[in-house]
Amino acid sequence: MNILKNLANMIRGDAKRLTDGRFQLTFQNGSESGFCYNLHIDDRKVVEESIEIDGKVMLTREGEVGNIRDLTSGDLKEIEPPPDKLTLHVRRDKKEHPYFEDLYSWADTYSGFAFSSH
Repeated sequence: MNILKNLANMIRGDAKRLTDGRFQLTFQNGSESGFCYNLHIDDRKVVEESIEIDGKVMLTREGEVGNIRDLTSGDLKEIEPPPDKLTLHVRRDKKEHPYFEDLYSWADTYSGFAFSSH
């Protein structure tokens, strides 16, 4: 539960710095469309980041170089986000990249509860 809470904090931008690890989130809605977010962080820098929706690549990133799908044109565009930021922190746009809103919405509404005393 702590891992999900920390990941949600990073996605929302509430974490002061990125937490090292490999994360894979898979979401499926009622119409069976799939959303897969992969993230690898090492030494507080993004090593890899990707998003696939129904098998279609929306984002691929290795370090500071990647490609992102703009839904207004359908094209993949080359990007160079900073190494210590997630792509959605620097490219969030409801019209061009609405899939970031879905990811952010999950993080923003995520609630984790600790049920132990220490």
